[in-house]
Amino acid sequence: MFTNTQTGVTLGGTFSGDGSGLTNLPVSVLTNTDTGVSLGGAFNGTFNGAFNGNGAGLTGLNASALTGGTVGIGQLPPGIVVNGDNSVNLTGAFNGTFNGSGNGLSSLNAATLIGSVPPNALS
Repeated sequence: MFTNTQTGVTLGGTFSGDGSGLTNLPVSVLTNTDTGVSLGGAFNGTFNGAFNGNGAGLTGLNASALTGGTVGIGQLPPGIVVNGDNSVNLTGAFNGTFNGSGNGLSSLNAATLIGSVPPNALS
């Protein structure tokens, strides 16, 4: 006869029941056909298949593996300029096309201007 305080007992055979009281099972005993398995604590190994959940605890993910969805602005590193930013100061050379009023442009090289400059813009 065994009691619930018995230690060092190894049972062989098949277990029947929901297993809700089982603890400290090694991952190696789970097979790839098990469904509805919930692993607690840290997992160290290789995961193949589909993950269902919010993924809030996942870290170290490679962004090149993203194939869809949206990355929130708060998840971007500092220094990334996004739409809606204002009072942004950019330094360095600009290579491309600018569309806009140009009211804030200064220190323009007159030799690179195309067209005519209105007389009231000359100083």
